[in-house]
Amino acid sequence: MAVKPFERYLKDKQEGEAIGEPGGVNTIDEMKESFQRALENLSEPSKPTKFFRSFVPRKTDEGKLTDTSVLRFGLYLNPQLRTAASITAGEDIIKKLESEDEKDYISSLDEIRKGIDSGIFDLSSGVGTLLFAGTDFAFDTDFQSSFEDFMKDKEPDRPETWQGELVGLLTQFGVPGSIIQKVVTRIPKVAKIKNAVKTK
Repeated sequence: MAVKPFERYLKDKQEGEAIGEPGGVNTIDEMKESFQRALENLSEPSKPTKFFRSFVPRKTDEGKLTDTSVLRFGLYLNPQLRTAASITAGEDIIKKLESEDEKDYISSLDEIRKGIDSGIFDLSSGVGTLLFAGTDFAFDTDFQSSFEDFMKDKEPDRPETWQGELVGLLTQFGVPGSIIQKVVTRIPKVAKIKNAVKTK
């Protein structure tokens, strides 16, 4: 004879109480292990993003600037000056300045620079892959794998925040600079809205 639905529910409930909930914690030792796993999966909180702090950086006791992101952004926009400074320093001047920074936040200018760099890289590698996929198929060559190996060494630093990722995405898909500028100027407002929604 078939079991009625309510009888089945009562039977399942009794079995569940005897066995314990699936995936649930049933003993103190299991609770300790579960708590330990949760602690191990926690990551360090991300640094805050500052939009205007990099325009007025603080100085250290030795007189060095703690944040040189304005200088790096200016050098990024002026390739001739960047090349001359890199030749004088003997290495890439932007990487050198970045390694000397002593800031406890993420600069929005660095994120914009990294976003533009990564967007240009993604666009050029995408176009190259598409181009060499066709020639490899048509002429039975292997240019695409050589191109991908070449591009692995050229990959720039990736942005750490969603603002930089957004700039990179807009750059990759060829969105005009005026639209990117409008989006970038509205990013602080979006961040405030996001934080307000998160706190509620």
